[in-house]
Amino acid sequence: MTSAFLYSCGQVVNRQVAIAEDTDSVEAVADDAVDEVVDEVSEVNTKDVINNVSNSDYHMDFSDYGFSIDAPCMMEDVSSQASGDFLLNYGGITDGNNREKRAAYQLIVSRAPIGYRDLPKEQYEKMVDDVLRTQVQRFRTYKAIRFSYDELPGYVCETSHNGYGQKGVMFAMDNYIIALTVISNDNLEAKFNKFTNGFKRLTSNH
Repeated sequence: MTSAFLYSCGQVVNRQVAIAEDTDSVEAVADDAVDEVVDEVSEVNTKDVINNVSNSDYHMDFSDYGFSIDAPCMMEDVSSQASGDFLLNYGGITDGNNREKRAAYQLIVSRAPIGYRDLPKEQYEKMVDDVLRTQVQRFRTYKAIRFSYDELPGYVCETSHNGYGQKGVMFAMDNYIIALTVISNDNLEAKFNKFTNGFKRLTSNH
């Protein structure tokens, strides 16, 4: 697992935002980034995307990894745009042509170190906490939490990058380490809560 796991969550979407900010035509470049994210969603056998027209959310099913998530935008495989030994790396942007409302979303999944699940419960939880805490220490603020109704061990953290607020959560589930990140200057807390509340665990048999 890469030592910059959670930090990498914002690299791809921050790069798209930074490109837009460095040009004379923010809207034009942002539109290109949004087109790339929305119109070229990768087809992989672990994912089914269903547009929920009633609330404009996109339901993404990662049943091979034991979860699904409702996202506010179509998210595509962006693993080719970032370094790291990820199992999944998906990103998307909303309001790409509006600097004030623009928001970027990212989902990253990595495999937990081999052998962790064979440890006694207390030792497993301590080692998982050590791994997670090491990853989030680069953020401005972070604190330990229990994520979702399943009370999965994790950390929530906040920072800023390229003038945008960033909030993420990183947690352990079964054999995986999962990170969800939102980057925006418009109602970051509300966007983060909606995105993370869309995460649903499907099974624990992984």
